[in-house]
Amino acid sequence: MNVKVTHIDTVYCLIEIEGLKILTDPVLDEAGVLFHYGYGTISKKHRIPPWNTFH
Repeated sequence: MNVKVTHIDTVYCLIEIEGLKILTDPVLDEAGVLFHYGYGTISKKHRIPPWNTFH
């Protein structure tokens, strides 16, 4: 089996397994959190992660 893992930025990884590509996104914050990216730019998380054990 051919597996390749590429580290991207700080916490992301691109995992490639036999042509299948998986991009990890380990954001574990609760739903409703606002993220500020700079002047006038925000986003809001609408769903909790499916593995959330806080509820």
